[in-house]
Amino acid sequence: MRLRVRHRLHWEFDEPHSMTVQALRLTPRDEAGLTICHWRIAGDRGGAMPGFEDGYGNTTLLLTRNLPHRGLSVTVDGEVELRGADGPSGLEETLPAEVFRRETALTTLDDAIRAMAAGMPAPAALAATLRGMIEVDPLAAEAAAEVLAARKGSAAGLLHLFLAAMRAGGRPARMISGYAWDGANGQEAAAPHLWAECWDGEAWQSVEVLRDAAPAAHIRLAIGLDESEAGAVRGIRRGPGAGHFAHSVRVDRA
Repeated sequence: MRLRVRHRLHWEFDEPHSMTVQALRLTPRDEAGLTICHWRIAGDRGGAMPGFEDGYGNTTLLLTRNLPHRGLSVTVDGEVELRGADGPSGLEETLPAEVFRRETALTTLDDAIRAMAAGMPAPAALAATLRGMIEVDPLAAEAAAEVLAARKGSAAGLLHLFLAAMRAGGRPARMISGYAWDGANGQEAAAPHLWAECWDGEAWQSVEVLRDAAPAAHIRLAIGLDESEAGAVRGIRRGPGAGHFAHSVRVDRA
């Protein structure tokens, strides 16, 4: 099965900005069950973007603008082939699983999280519990302890709480960003998909935290300890006034 991805990212500022730098983790890797047929990432000014591979194996491109500007955009157009009934089945790992037990500023443990993790609930059961407990609000907290205390958090915040609880129980867990296909063409999403992977002692197992059911297929873009490392986009800007950022994502069977 082949999937085509079309993804547009657009930034718009109320006042001219003198500098913008965006780190783009928008490139999948060949892995067992997935082959990249073609993949193109382009900025609105053209030209190649410098990039590097981080310690997790994520490819990161840097979009920079150092002249006055009121907006910028990036487009992704790619196609991948999925093989086998289960699609992608694993990356070539660059780090031992135990690395993903580390706390970060966004997944710091407190007594409430430790209490929730007592008894080490199964990952899918914990995800279901959190979906029923936490209200998702894009403007709410991202740090795990704050999300649990408020019973409200961003989508990434809900993932951070899940990761923190898994790690509190001694299980390595990591965040994944990527694209999801729900089995039908013509659907648009407002952002790339986020999910988790938990180590079961032998392999990494995908866990849907934000939704009840897994998509028909997914394409992994980046992995990390939290959203600051695994998110599809992270950046800084310099200029007055407010900024507005939007994704438009479409994944279709080719």
